[in-house]
Amino acid sequence: MPAEPLKSEAVRALRQQLFRSEQRSADYAVVSTGFQSLDDLLPHRGLSTGSIVEWISSGPGQMTMSLAMTCALPLLTKPGAFAVPDPECQFHPAAAVALGLPLSRLLLIRPANHSVRQERHSAGVCPGNLQRDTPRRGALRQDTLRRDTLWTLEQLARCSGVRIIVCRLDRISSTALRRLQLAVERSGVTVFLIRPASALKQPSWADLRLHVQPLNSDDAWAESGYAAGAVSVKLLRSRYSVQHHGCARFGIDDETSTVFEIPELVGAAAAATPRS
Repeated sequence: MPAEPLKSEAVRALRQQLFRSEQRSADYAVVSTGFQSLDDLLPHRGLSTGSIVEWISSGPGQMTMSLAMTCALPLLTKPGAFAVPDPECQFHPAAAVALGLPLSRLLLIRPANHSVRQERHSAGVCPGNLQRDTPRRGALRQDTLRRDTLWTLEQLARCSGVRIIVCRLDRISSTALRRLQLAVERSGVTVFLIRPASALKQPSWADLRLHVQPLNSDDAWAESGYAAGAVSVKLLRSRYSVQHHGCARFGIDDETSTVFEIPELVGAAAAATPRS
């Protein structure tokens, strides 16, 4: 047998030994994302339960959220809630149902003052008559929401009744992320953090860091007819120092948020088509 295949097989075996040696007492497993091209990028050819995955979005956050939620659904083959901390009250359960999430498994957590605002609105109090936020008050509110969200994330990550957490988060300190990682290592809960591109400048304790980018209009893939809602996913970081080059490409339907793989042959055909 040639030396190169033997080397690749030895690296693969050592990687699996490392993964098994770091497993804790919780019920750990590797679950496919449901997309072969994305699985091929991941160190274990799937998502490890009891881990933190950062989805860094350089484009519209809703496309990244749709992709992350679709990849999270296979984790629901085992009991447990699909928890969504929603500090900004931007999550739409109907969209999650359209992706295939059963409402009976959804645990939606929102700030207590959200219900107060709803009561004022239903009582006929016009939002324009309420005291407007000053810049300082708005900053304090954001700090409070971020602090409450981090506390909620950690409590959910310690809960054995939760299977997967998906949460939008702009900033998180290394200390808070490390605490979150220790929590999921004990519980087996999987955490997806949807983060903006500014997070690329911050260090990370996440097990995986994935970069989601919209395809450019002059990209060969876009010319093939997948321009609307087309994104690429690259693996930026792995806890196991395993880097798989290349990327996975997906189309996302604007109306239904349905996610589908863009076949490799489509890109190859588009790249081979001469430009006029």
